[in-house]
Amino acid sequence: MNILIGLHILITLLLIGTILLQKGESGGLMPSSQGSMFTARGSANFLTKITGIIAALFFGNCIVMTIFSSYHVKKEDVLAQVAAESPPIIKKAEPPKKAPAKK
Repeated sequence: MNILIGLHILITLLLIGTILLQKGESGGLMPSSQGSMFTARGSANFLTKITGIIAALFFGNCIVMTIFSSYHVKKEDVLAQVAAESPPIIKKAEPPKKAPAKK
């Protein structure tokens, strides 16, 4: 399970990075100079495909972690578990009896 969590963190960081590299309305982090490695249209298509693949990996990893975590859950009634863990009920103490008055 720890391996899946580490993989999930890595996929999440990759997904955030590819989303930030895409050029959107606010400009993103991708440079828009003419000398860039990709053309404007080519980089958009490439990053869109990569983002889709990483998003699919993200959701797939979420489903796998959900399935694995369901095997580690006890199949016990919640009310029975709470009743077993609760402290015993303490009855109210009776009021003290009045002592005879001294003269």
